[in-house]
Amino acid sequence: MATGQSLPDLPPYHLQHLVSNVKELLGGSSPGRPSSRADRGPVEVRCAQALGSELYVGCSDGSILRYAFVDSLGSSAESYQLLTHQALPSGHAIEQIVLAPSVEKALVLCDHQIYFFTLPNLEPLDQLMKPIRNVVTYALDDTHQQRKPPADRRSQPPDVVTVCVLKRSSIVVYSLGLRLQFRKEIPLPNGATLGRLSNKHLCIADHDTYNVIDLESASLIPLLPLSQVDSSPVKSPVKPSITVIGESEFLLLSWTGSSTLGVFITGTGDPVRGTLTWNMHPTALCCDYPYVTSLLPNGNIEVHELETQALRQILSSTSAISPIALGKSTHGFVVPRDNQKHTLDLVDFPLLEPAAPNTSEIEERAAVGGQSNSQTPTSGDATPTSSSTTKHRTRQSKASILAVCTDAIYALAVPTLIQQIDTLVNAHKLNEATNLAKEQQRKLEQRKRASHSHSAGELEAQSEEVSYVYQRLGYKYLSETSFEDAGINLFRGNVDPRLLVRLFPSLRGTLLSPSISLPVFYGLESQLRSLNSVDTIIVTNLVKNYTPHLQPNTRSAPPTSELRKLLVVSARDMLREYLRKWKNKVLYSGEPVIKETSQVIDTVMVKLLAESEDTQELYSLLDSSEDIVVEEVEETLVRTGQYHALVKIYRKRNETGKLLNVLSKLVDGEWTDEDIQDPLAQMMALLNETRDRMLIQRWGLWLIKQDASAGLKLLMSGDGKRSTKTDDSVLLSQIEAVDAQAGQQFLEYLVLHKHSNDPGLHTRLAEGYIDQLNLALQTGEVLEFFKDSAFEYSIQNSTITFLTHLVTTVDASSPLYEHVRTRCRAALFLQGSKFYDERAMLDKLTPWADILGFEVAILDGKLGKHTDALKALVHTLRDTASADAYCALGGCAVSPKVAQLVGERLGLQAWAALVVGGTSGNGSSSRGSARNNVNLEEKRGELLQVLLKVYMSGGEATEGHTARLLNSQGGKLDVSDVLSLVPAGWPLNVVSSFLARSLRQSVHEKCEGEIFKAVCLGQNLEVRDEAYTLTRNQGAFIQEPVEGAQSGAPPYEQENALLEKEMVILDEKKVEDITPQDLEKQRPRHGEQGIDGAI
Repeated sequence: MATGQSLPDLPPYHLQHLVSNVKELLGGSSPGRPSSRADRGPVEVRCAQALGSELYVGCSDGSILRYAFVDSLGSSAESYQLLTHQALPSGHAIEQIVLAPSVEKALVLCDHQIYFFTLPNLEPLDQLMKPIRNVVTYALDDTHQQRKPPADRRSQPPDVVTVCVLKRSSIVVYSLGLRLQFRKEIPLPNGATLGRLSNKHLCIADHDTYNVIDLESASLIPLLPLSQVDSSPVKSPVKPSITVIGESEFLLLSWTGSSTLGVFITGTGDPVRGTLTWNMHPTALCCDYPYVTSLLPNGNIEVHELETQALRQILSSTSAISPIALGKSTHGFVVPRDNQKHTLDLVDFPLLEPAAPNTSEIEERAAVGGQSNSQTPTSGDATPTSSSTTKHRTRQSKASILAVCTDAIYALAVPTLIQQIDTLVNAHKLNEATNLAKEQQRKLEQRKRASHSHSAGELEAQSEEVSYVYQRLGYKYLSETSFEDAGINLFRGNVDPRLLVRLFPSLRGTLLSPSISLPVFYGLESQLRSLNSVDTIIVTNLVKNYTPHLQPNTRSAPPTSELRKLLVVSARDMLREYLRKWKNKVLYSGEPVIKETSQVIDTVMVKLLAESEDTQELYSLLDSSEDIVVEEVEETLVRTGQYHALVKIYRKRNETGKLLNVLSKLVDGEWTDEDIQDPLAQMMALLNETRDRMLIQRWGLWLIKQDASAGLKLLMSGDGKRSTKTDDSVLLSQIEAVDAQAGQQFLEYLVLHKHSNDPGLHTRLAEGYIDQLNLALQTGEVLEFFKDSAFEYSIQNSTITFLTHLVTTVDASSPLYEHVRTRCRAALFLQGSKFYDERAMLDKLTPWADILGFEVAILDGKLGKHTDALKALVHTLRDTASADAYCALGGCAVSPKVAQLVGERLGLQAWAALVVGGTSGNGSSSRGSARNNVNLEEKRGELLQVLLKVYMSGGEATEGHTARLLNSQGGKLDVSDVLSLVPAGWPLNVVSSFLARSLRQSVHEKCEGEIFKAVCLGQNLEVRDEAYTLTRNQGAFIQEPVEGAQSGAPPYEQENALLEKEMVILDEKKVEDITPQDLEKQRPRHGEQGIDGAI
């Protein structure tokens, strides 16, 4: 390939090899080849034409070679291969080949004859169209040549092309279609050596002048001389050149003696545009808008812009490439892609490459070697061999100009977009390359909007090219630490975000698996492999640019150390912006969301936003995303202090345990976050909502340390009915280990609210109350208060109970209120509970029996020591009201009414409920007595007798109480028992009232019994009489007593014997059951007589 001496702008063309070794192919003799041809020397190429994938080559021996473009996905290279080889009979050189695609004909000029062939097979048409002889040159209408071959000739009328044949003294005009038809002949006295036709204007050159002829009017207009210097009158020293620029516009070359002038002339002879200038007279000229390409005698090819006439490019000839002619293909032809054939193939690229070199190692090697030897590889040009390669038939390159050498054919190919970008990137013109990519993208968008004029496959191929060049630029910018530009170009190139995330090891974490591969362009694979991580890229560039200028090294030197930090920040900013744009693109484009990609994007975004403290965007992302990998972001959020974000994640994913852990640290003050308001309240709300008992117990215990009441409330609310005794005991022990007072409250909850019947819990609670009393009594003020209260009550001879009196002695504002409340709570519990160890509790109270007499009385009653209990109430406390209640309730010293009163005044309703519930049943007061089947009334009688004994043992001090008891409860006492208990010295009036009532009651009961007996006998007789009547009505009769019956037997025995001997004669009647309704029907009505009356 020729070397390109390009100017600052991109070169419009480059030489691309098509065909070579023609001499070798035709150098030897072949069968059928006349010996005279072989004597003419080696065969050379003289001209060539191409159309699409077909290439036609004319040789000096009259041979015409037909080549075809061969492309296969499995082949490593593309090329033109020879298909057919035929020779014209004259054996002279082929002078000119012209193609007429619209009529599918090829015209070949050889030995002053025009031969006609078919396209594309190049089959001769000698039988249909005889060769035209005596031809100097010929020209086809350029406007007709622009017409494309018919897609379906059957549906379209046959096309016709105008052909002008220039002979020695005339111009013959033909119409070429299915056949060659003569149209007219125009005389031309001076003849012509060259001609070009456009529309109706034929521009010709004779020996010294250019002329333009109007074929319709047959008029000739002289234009300008071939050479503007004096020369031989017979022949001009330069070769004429006429090139069709557009419709009825020609470019004519005129030699000035030192240079050649190119003049643009219209069909009417008027000059247009500017002029072109060459130092030498071109031997060939072609116009491929917007460029004019010329071949100079020294073999160089110059390219000028048509509009500005500026020189754009010079392709210099070499010893290997020295063109002799140029050829213009109107519709273009395919150019092999050579090393770009596999550039756009997709290969699988593993996201996680082997570990990148340590940045310290890079700096150390640079310090030793003086500089970094790392290089950024360019796009690969080898053939991909990976089994995971996906091959794509990319867009073919096309050209319009052929450069003909004596032994080869080249194309002046327009560089592809990829080639142009590579050229600019290699020249480090990245801005120009970016602008070129933008322009191509703009054109692609226009083509997509006008998609009816472009195939879907062509648009897809162009899109791939644009994506490739953007990615090429993006990775180049990335390798040079221009991170912002890299992100912009990579996004335009539609690069998968994971290919960028992989460069940030600290952000990717475990999101990317070594087994994951992504498709990438083969041409970028080596470039991607060179980019291991952002840190490596930054260090490599710093080493490259600043080693050994900064000492001791780039890591330690303050300027590069600071620069490194800035570059890392810039890289992360680029990644964040890239991920944000990618997420928005997927959202608004309607593209399907790939779960794995979305997880990587959202998770890495959370890390980036947390580290940059962009809290509002972070919160918004957390609220909207469902693809964040929590395990990946936890450490980052904790490290950056984004605790509210962590709370949002856990709350959204219902990870209550982790959420409570975060909130607990905020409550403890270990962490702080202004965005989290009242974390303790949030914890309470969470724990109240959860049903996880283990979670409630764990955090309830923790909460007790912060707020005992709140913690207990939580534990109590989460303590289900299904919990076992073992669970309750374990939890109670845990609470007590944290806070003894809270443990006491939870124990009260288990016993009073959960109604646990566990004797151990009841015993512990009772012990707790007694311990509290013991502790309180060790305070002199409390001890004196209780003593004074007992003494004051004893001298008042009050009708209220001692417990009621105790409650009325203080109010809520009193410092002794809580102590009174503690004693009342203990009394109520000791009275109401049935499951604690009474004996153990009594032993604990014994040291304070003189102060806590009421409680001792309760325990004595529980243990069945009724005499001791009543003595304590009557003699020690003088609490006769409680003593009376004790007897009435079967051994309970606290009545339900008193319990309710105490509960309401002191807020002890739960304790009062124990007493009320315990006395509303069977009246049992202890576990032993609860198992006994003793009638309550009998027990009351027994207790009254005990109380009477206690009263009477009190002597004169209790005479009044004894009389009251006898008067109120005398009916339940036996007179003889009472009389035996009365002391001999008591006056009679104490028991007289009792005795009188007792005697009257005895007489009353006897009389009442006799009356009741008589009434019952009368009712029995009435029922018997009714049964007798009903039996007779049913058809039965009563037989007389059987002989031998014992006449001296009692009446009821005689009746039984009679009934046993009765026989019922049914008289063929069915005996029916007797119902109460039948009896009612058989009763005698008013005015009727019964059976007995009738008899």
